Amino acid sequence: MKWTSVLPVLFFSSFSAAAWGEERLVYADVERVVPITERASHLDIERCVTQRPQRHASLAETLRWDLSDACRAQTRSITQGYTVHYRWGNRRYTHRMKQHPGERLPIRVQVEHLLD
Repeated sequence: MKWTSVLPVLFFSSFSAAAWGEERLVYADVERVVPITERASHLDIERCVTQRPQRHASLAETLRWDLSDACRAQTRSITQGYTVHYRWGNRRYTHRMKQHPGERLPIRVQVEHLLD
């Protein structure tokens, strides 16, 4: 066996990512997901009856105008994102995301090996 063929392998393997540290993709367990919501109001102008009924209008017309939901602002909740509480190792973390992560969250960790 010639040493000249083995030396480059030993030289480059000593500087590999495993010797100096590497990034790994792992999956953390999601403990809780809290939606981040915003309330939005919407007024449907086309359906809204803007004129009040005349004084001599029938009771039905007056009640229809008074009880109409079309002229009231409709409020709804819009989900802007999620606050995700997850656990990796023995520690808990919190992160905000645009999508719901599901049961497991992919995270990137930096692994560093200690050299003797």
